[in-house]
Amino acid sequence: MKKRFARPILILLIVLLAALTACIPQGVTRSGNLIPASGPLAQPGAQALRIVFNGVATGRGSFQVTLPGGEAIQGNYETMGGFSADATADAQAPGQTGITGADWQALYGNANAMVGQISGQGAGRGDMGTFFRMQYIVDAMVNRGFGVAKDSRGNLYQLKF
Repeated sequence: MKKRFARPILILLIVLLAALTACIPQGVTRSGNLIPASGPLAQPGAQALRIVFNGVATGRGSFQVTLPGGEAIQGNYETMGGFSADATADAQAPGQTGITGADWQALYGNANAMVGQISGQGAGRGDMGTFFRMQYIVDAMVNRGFGVAKDSRGNLYQLKF
């Protein structure tokens, strides 16, 4: 008698799971702010730059930010597992900017407090040659995040989304 009810329940669960999966938006867009913290753009009264993420629901996608001079930077990002201040340990090519634990320390006081958090990285290049890199932490419970970004023009940004 158990098998009689198990099969319909299993089929119902599969149908419900498929329906829920189909409802997950694939092209979700979310915006955030890049606040210049140091470098040429960190002048008194400097405006935050708007960064737009596409594909948010999947944990990976593309982003775009426009610098004050009109340069459009486009790139890709990916949310991963646990945070490491050394996550951008890949070799620094000419014109690229790596993010270090010291950058997290400068903006948030303690990079070690982020260890074990859900994190991500992104990198892109502008149409005038500026290279851009970011690292971020995501609080999945409230779907908000913060991080560090740098560009090859010497700017360090606080990222909030």
